[in-house]
Amino acid sequence: MESWLELEKRFRSLTAELKFCRLDAQWGAAGEYWRIAGSSRTPATEQFEILSSLAGQLLQKALTGPTGTEKQPLAAEDPKLIWYKALKSNSRSFGDQSYGQQFNADGTSAGFIFTGSLNNIADAAANLCLALHASHPPLAERKNRWQWVHDNYIKALIIGTILAIVGAAAKWVFANAG
Repeated sequence: MESWLELEKRFRSLTAELKFCRLDAQWGAAGEYWRIAGSSRTPATEQFEILSSLAGQLLQKALTGPTGTEKQPLAAEDPKLIWYKALKSNSRSFGDQSYGQQFNADGTSAGFIFTGSLNNIADAAANLCLALHASHPPLAERKNRWQWVHDNYIKALIIGTILAIVGAAAKWVFANAG
């Protein structure tokens, strides 16, 4: 699947089945954890996770710049988690619910733990796909450097080459005719 619009339709088709599901996140001193909550594991939740992996892979490709170096921080990460983090960062319906402080056995602070949730996960994912379609067109729609040269200069180069050959042939004919 190489299109944000295809992914948007697939996520949108899960809206009714996932209407009571949410994406829970925990991050901070105790690590980072993600889970789909509000339902037992169903074919719809499994499909959401698979689509999230595909969306994360497409996002990795979309964020790769001309040198390929922009992708490096994301390369080692699970594509599904990349998508979940994108949902957390870019969805207005993600809410931070609480935080707490973790303590060591001696009573010193080990840092803070934060939690948050995203409701309407299928709609949120579909809407993010639409936004990404506008800001990061799929790779198939992006034109590489050679495609740009082809679209803008190849026709002129071919016509110019033909005219140069015809001109050289005409010059040779007229030079040898006299």
